Amino acid sequence: LVWSDEFNGPAIDRSVWNYEIGLIRSKEPQYYTDRPENSYIENGNLVIETRMESYKGAPYTSASLNTRGNKAFLYGRIEMRAKLPKGNAIWPAFWTLGENGRWPQSGEIDIMEMWGGEIQEIWGKKGDNDLGDGVTTGCTHYADENGKHVSGGQGKYRLPGGAKCADAYHLYAIEWAADEINWFFDD
Repeated sequence: LVWSDEFNGPAIDRSVWNYEIGLIRSKEPQYYTDRPENSYIENGNLVIETRMESYKGAPYTSASLNTRGNKAFLYGRIEMRAKLPKGNAIWPAFWTLGENGRWPQSGEIDIMEMWGGEIQEIWGKKGDNDLGDGVTTGCTHYADENGKHVSGGQGKYRLPGGAKCADAYHLYAIEWAADEINWFFDD
């Protein structure tokens, strides 16, 4: 073990965790804050709470935390135990981002993403996208030789029997080596 945070303390450790502030990416409608209403520790859990509230021109608030500049890893196992939310218009994610350069040149590994609700349209594509509250995805993003965004290695995992990611805690992980990345759901 190189590092872990079990969220046992009374507050989020700001010497490790940074907050993104503002309207950040992907035309997301939430304003990310560092307010305690949007992220806090409760019973040994980091809670990230999205709120429907008008805030600085956005209809929602939430939190996005990262360890940029404080913790960095090359290869190994990276994991998170989490109970995800459920419902329409949510997009919980757990991912890595390279330290050098801008995206996509810096690279990104999506360990877990979930598009909540019963998705009928995503990224401008209509129809059954096999996504929703019981499906997680993982993939990589990087730049090709011309600097254009490329994604690869995308995979999906659907929980059996109609289960939802909000029904229980699950372990989301990757094992990252120089020549491959393997994704895991509950090992």
